[in-house]
This record gives sequence, C-alpha cells and structure tokens, in this order.
Amino acid sequence: MGRNYTTDEYRELVTCAREVMPGVNITTDVMVGFPGETREMFAMGLEFIREMGFGRIHVFPYSRRRGTRAYYLEGQVDPQEQNRRVAAVLEVAHASIQAFHRRFCGQTLEVLVESERDPGSGLLTGLTDNYIRVLFAGPEGLVGQLAPVELTELQDEVVLGRLVSRERRHSRGTVTIN
Repeated sequence: MGRNYTTDEYRELVTCAREVMPGVNITTDVMVGFPGETREMFAMGLEFIREMGFGRIHVFPYSRRRGTRAYYLEGQVDPQEQNRRVAAVLEVAHASIQAFHRRFCGQTLEVLVESERDPGSGLLTGLTDNYIRVLFAGPEGLVGQLAPVELTELQDEVVLGRLVSRERRHSRGTVTIN
C-alpha cells in the first residue's frame, strides 16, 4: 500500500507510547484484501493485530475504484475471501477491545458525561480519557461534567460503571457528590 514504515517500526512506536502513557488506548484502521495480499500476508497481519492489543479497531475491505493506482494492480482479492478476512479481524478486534477494557475494571476513572443517555438502557454515557465508553446510573446534572466512575463490568464493547461519591472543596466548605 506504499506505507513508508515497517511493522517493527510501528511496534516500537506503540511500545514507546505505552511506556510514556500507561493505559493509553491505541486504535487502528485495518483494510483487508488490498491487491497482492496473500493468505500468508493476511495471517501475519492478523497475528500482528493480536500482538498489538489495540483498544479499538475499525475494519473494512479494500474496494476497487477506477482511477486509482490500486485498480490496476495484480492480485485482486476475491470479495468472498475479503469478507472472510474482515470477519477474522472483527473477531480479533472484539477480543482485543474486551481485553483492553478488562484492564480497567475495578478502577475509578473520570468519565466525561455526554448529553444523551444510552437509548437501550437509559443510563448516562460518557468516555474516559483513554476512550472507554462507560454506562452508569446518575443524575442529569452530570451531563457535560467529569464524574468519578468505578468500572465494574464488561458489556460487549462498553463498560458498566458505578458513580463514586467524592468530596469537593469549595470556598463555602466541603460538598459531597453522589
């Protein structure tokens, strides 16, 4: 695809990022079925994806488009094979996301509470600073605020949490937030 870096260089950058920022969420986009991608190349790529332990992976098949250089390349991958490869990467992605989230269960993280509740559960929804989607019960007054939430349980690709009380010091005394 004309990338000007190797998997070893990429691995080294990710390792450095994780050393400097423990808990950082490294995400990636993965295109499968680019012309010339053999089964062996795909298998090596899939193993690399497993190894990297990404916190989120966007997966999509190569789409042949007139006017691009790739349109004329040899080794176009059959669409059915592309679909099998997408499914394989999605399976690894799901496991990787859950493993990343599992690392934070039991910890209390600050969650930026969004303006909309989760439509399925009615729970507040928000993101941690390392981009973990968290659902938890709480009052509307938290919308747009940072709230301390203990991450308690994985639920598919989100984490359920419990709002944690904390004390805030103000000029007029101490206030407990529930």
